[in-house]
Amino acid sequence: PRRYTGRAGDGPRELVFHPSGRLLFVANELDASVVCYGYNVEEGKIGEKLEHVATDGSRNTSGVIMALDPSGEFLYTAHRRGSGGVSIWAIASDSGRLRRLQIVDEDGPQLQKLTMTADGKRLFGLSRAEGGVFGWRVANGKISRGMKLTDLTAPLSIATKSL
Repeated sequence: PRRYTGRAGDGPRELVFHPSGRLLFVANELDASVVCYGYNVEEGKIGEKLEHVATDGSRNTSGVIMALDPSGEFLYTAHRRGSGGVSIWAIASDSGRLRRLQIVDEDGPQLQKLTMTADGKRLFGLSRAEGGVFGWRVANGKISRGMKLTDLTAPLSIATKSL
């Protein structure tokens, strides 16, 4: 088995592969950052670090969660602890560079999980603290203000299905 040693204090939590297969994004629990690595899909090998961005300048947040737009053009992040809303990042597919485009619902729910529909038109988030599922409409990577879709007691995971 191959291993990749990350930076001490990152605390990797989640990872997603870019649809091109050439980029790997890692959401870090401890320092509230996202790192993009090059990835060699043929060899199954993580390459060099291409980008490392702090998702929030405050020390009150941690536990980054993320969802990737199916087109690979946008990455959505939020924090499991603290506030800060949902951030939308444009992805430069050739370099893995991230550029923040928008922050929505800065005073919104504390989320534990983000997921996007296969068509890229909706983003969903679970909140244990608020006890429910929240949803955002997506158009050209940007999202509207979210709304609570349903009440649930301590939700843990979510899956979407194409209809």
